[in-house]
Amino acid sequence: MIWFSLTLLCGLMGGILANRLKLPAGFMIGAMAATAFFNVLSGHGMMPSEIKTAVQTVSGIFIGMKIRKSDLPTLKTILLPAVVSAAFMTLLCMGMGWMVRIFSGVDVITAILGCAPGGIVDMSLIAMDVGADTSVISVLHMIRLVTVLGVFPTLLQLLVKKIRRLEKQPAIAGQPEPFSPVQPDRQLSESLRIFLTALVGCLMGMLGKAAGIPAGPLLFAMMGTTAFNMLTSLASMPMPVKRSAQVLAGTLIGVNVTWEALVQLKSLLFSALVMLVLYFVINLLLAFLLHFVCHYDIMTAFFSCTPGGASDICLMVEDFGGDTARISIMQTTRAIIVVGMYPLLIQLFG
Repeated sequence: MIWFSLTLLCGLMGGILANRLKLPAGFMIGAMAATAFFNVLSGHGMMPSEIKTAVQTVSGIFIGMKIRKSDLPTLKTILLPAVVSAAFMTLLCMGMGWMVRIFSGVDVITAILGCAPGGIVDMSLIAMDVGADTSVISVLHMIRLVTVLGVFPTLLQLLVKKIRRLEKQPAIAGQPEPFSPVQPDRQLSESLRIFLTALVGCLMGMLGKAAGIPAGPLLFAMMGTTAFNMLTSLASMPMPVKRSAQVLAGTLIGVNVTWEALVQLKSLLFSALVMLVLYFVINLLLAFLLHFVCHYDIMTAFFSCTPGGASDICLMVEDFGGDTARISIMQTTRAIIVVGMYPLLIQLFG
């Protein structure tokens, strides 16, 4: 309990400091950096795995709050691009795995799983089933998550500014309207709206956890809150809850950074650099396809293809001005396809 409290305190202080410095997605990035530093020094950083379910549930609630009945036509236009881009990213990352295998010398299945655009936990479980090296996979995914969440957003933000200046408008013509902000019914007290929203979201989040599917709490909490909001327009949740979830998400990622992982990083450094460069190129390629072919706003397109955790990306994206609901569906679809396809592809090509 003492180490858990110290870990949480480090994450909170790091998040507050980064937010004061006005860093992009400061609460999450600051918590992640502070917790990683604490864990490397002490070796005792600790966060219960159940926190991940809570973070995903809160993320799903905030996404669902933004969707109402008038947004249904827009939702229908997302599914096909989500499936196509997720499948495309999966196949490109399979090819990336073969390249990393050449540079690192690890076995092909370990390299493929280490480059998969999925979560550390999901890929580690698959690795155990197929006999891959879970330690190498964990290190590669730790590097990916820290870089994708800590560096990619700032780089993408700079690119977006340049692209929008070239286009001389915030988004290209013909872009679908963003999801409308919910206007809650003011006849009920704010406390009652918050309670009802939290009740629906938490019950659905627990159901998603029990379902055992990738990002289940996020997906189910989002669907439950969306349905509740479409029927009643009452969904509401205070912003401090979201900031708390961002701190917890950053802390969860930070505790994966250990001294042992940094030592092992020496032998995987070049392969990791190759992987990150290829990830960034794939991210840009898919984002430009969504932007020019599907007419997505450029910021929304970039974050839809960013290979981070679905809940982590959704919690931080509003700080950059993206369409959270659309990005959530894209990210969740990718998570489901990755976990569903990789075991089959490994059997076929491994």
